[in-house]
Amino acid sequence: MKPLVLLILTITCFSCNNGINFEKSYYERISGIKFPEKYKLIETYDNGEFFTTGSFKIDSTTLKGFSIKNHFDTIRYPFYSFYEGKLYLKKEKPGLNTNDQLLYVSGHSKTNTWIYIIDIKKEMLWAEIMYPDPGGTSPSQ
Repeated sequence: MKPLVLLILTITCFSCNNGINFEKSYYERISGIKFPEKYKLIETYDNGEFFTTGSFKIDSTTLKGFSIKNHFDTIRYPFYSFYEGKLYLKKEKPGLNTNDQLLYVSGHSKTNTWIYIIDIKKEMLWAEIMYPDPGGTSPSQ
């Protein structure tokens, strides 16, 4: 009976995504974008295979400075960049429709792609990093 209980607990613990695991250093290292010192993590999602994404509450003054420092641009519609977080985050998602005045910055390396989206009115930042393709295809192909 003990091995069965231990197995069930192990499976339960490793299959749950409680939405609080955020590796700030990973985001900063991969994208080269340093997070503001003060932020509140709202939610994060990491499927462990393709991407990690999160939403953050940050005051508007800090977000304005952050957007200037990191060369954010205004989203122009239609906006064709795909943000996986809109499908998986539950608490707060970027609108990504023509009525929202959002800012974004995106980039890629040989192995990863990333996108950051800001809504200054809502005082929100969304960040997402796509993990390397195990097949070896670079994001620029």
